[in-house]
Amino acid sequence: MDNLVAIAVGAAWLAIFVMLVWGIVSGLRRQLRDEGPLPFFAVLERKGLSVAQVEQAAGVEQLARAVGRCTLCADKTACGTRACPNDALLSRIQRSLTPSGAAAGCGCARSPVPGSGSSGTPRCSS
Repeated sequence: MDNLVAIAVGAAWLAIFVMLVWGIVSGLRRQLRDEGPLPFFAVLERKGLSVAQVEQAAGVEQLARAVGRCTLCADKTACGTRACPNDALLSRIQRSLTPSGAAAGCGCARSPVPGSGSSGTPRCSS
């Protein structure tokens, strides 16, 4: 009976060890499989943010976590969409950096001059 218990405990420890190794190998494969640039930086560019702005607004730790989430994300097609694990953070930072009186479409804080654009659309008064 003691041998059966020892074998069962040994098998349980072996199963735990195999699951731990599987998790480590799986994470490393995700990190190392893509050799191109992280889509995180393209998403920052599309949202009009820089790494310095994100670091200043959220801090170095949050920036590092966001890059880590991007590195380990299995769905690279979700980058920049609401399914992106960093969307909430980047949208919050973008809203906090956008002036409340910003002109529609131009991204600056100047007041638009009505009808002064090429097709009658407002443009900045600069």
